Amino acid sequence: MDARACAVCYETIEDAFDFPCCAAPESSTVQMCQLCALRICSHASDGIGRCPRCRGNIRKCERTGRVVVANASNVCRVCRQRRAVRDVCDACVVGARVALRYVCESCGGTQRIAHPMWRYCETPTSASAETWACHGRCGDYTRWRVHERDVCFVPIDDAPATWRTEGFEAARAEMLARRRQAFDGEGRGGWLARVGAACLVAFVGVGIALFGAEGSDARVEHRVRAGSFLSNISRNDVAQP
Repeated sequence: MDARACAVCYETIEDAFDFPCCAAPESSTVQMCQLCALRICSHASDGIGRCPRCRGNIRKCERTGRVVVANASNVCRVCRQRRAVRDVCDACVVGARVALRYVCESCGGTQRIAHPMWRYCETPTSASAETWACHGRCGDYTRWRVHERDVCFVPIDDAPATWRTEGFEAARAEMLARRRQAFDGEGRGGWLARVGAACLVAFVGVGIALFGAEGSDARVEHRVRAGSFLSNISRNDVAQP
C-alpha cells in the first residue's frame, strides 16, 4: 500500500485528516483522508465517531466542515460529572463492565458501584480519595474501598500504578484461581442438584398420575353402583300397588 494511501479506503490521500486527537506525524504508517473521517462520524447515530488510530472521540465541525476533537462537555448520567462526550463518560463505561463491590468507610455497608472507584485508591486496601453516594445507613457521599473478594477483578491494566507490584499480581492470580475452582465445584454440585430435582419432580408426577387414575376409576365405580341402587329403588316404587 502506498505510504500516502488512506488506511480506510486505500485511496491516495488528497485532503489528509490531521488526527487532531492524537497528532499523528506524517511519517506514521497510519494515515487517513478527511472524507473517510467524515464518513466515520456520519455513520454514528449521534455524529461522534472514533479515531481509528487512538480511539479518541471525533466529530464534524459545522463551521469549518472538517473533523475535530469531540470535547467531553456533557453531564454523565451515572456519576453526574461534566466529562461525558455522550450520555455516559468513559470511566462509567468501564465501571459498568466491571461493577465491583465496595465497602463504605463510614457505615461499613457493601454496595455495588458502576464506576471504577479503584482508580482513586492508593493501595488495594485503602479508601478512595473521591466519594460516591452511599445508599445504606449513611445517605451521604462517602469514601469507599474495594471489597476484599473483588480486588482480584480489578483490570490489571487499569489498576493504579501503586498497585502494580509482583505481590499484587501474584495475589490476584491466586484469588482468581480459587474463584474458578470454587465456581467449578458449585457448577458440578448445581448440576447434580438439578438432576436430583428433576428426578424428584418426575417421581411425584408419576405418583400423582397413578393416584389420579385409581381415584378416577373408584369414583366411576361408585357412581355406577349408586346409579344401579337408585334405579332399583325407582323400579320398586313403581311396582308397589
